[in-house]
Amino acid sequence: MRAVFRYLLFFFLVVAATATKANTGEYLVYSDPSGNIYLQAPKQFVLIHGEVAVPLLITPKNGLLKLAKSDSSWQLTVLTPAQWQLLQLTPGSAIVKSIGYADFDGDGLADIRLIFNNGQPAITVTGLTTIVKIITPVVTYLHTDVLGSVIAESDGSGNIIKKTDYKPFGDVNK
Repeated sequence: MRAVFRYLLFFFLVVAATATKANTGEYLVYSDPSGNIYLQAPKQFVLIHGEVAVPLLITPKNGLLKLAKSDSSWQLTVLTPAQWQLLQLTPGSAIVKSIGYADFDGDGLADIRLIFNNGQPAITVTGLTTIVKIITPVVTYLHTDVLGSVIAESDGSGNIIKKTDYKPFGDVNK
């Protein structure tokens, strides 16, 4: 009877361990004195069964991320647990206003969107279970005339992308 109970308990723990997935809603945010942002996923529970069952907490793939700003873009690096332990990190980040979790890129998996409190555009970290990458939004400014018709579009740097010239009564010059 005892052996049956032990096997049932083992089966329950194995099923519970394999059904456990990292919840991206639990990523923790850290920062360092240089202004880099670090994201840490929650550890996953794994049970290794042998003569003695050994429970382990393992960092999931892409669970330790570093976001470093260089010029006007963010660079993403996946860190190893050893690299993570060497860092002197402070919980929280002065420049991150909030973190959003949703399927922003339409692949069926949750992504992370960082919203900054200094007015810079939000960035999205995708591919948390595969190859991680950053998606930065493309900023387009619309310029209108007095009547509200769009006469020009420019990028975030002020370069004109598209110009539209109107004839009387709204026809477009080609």
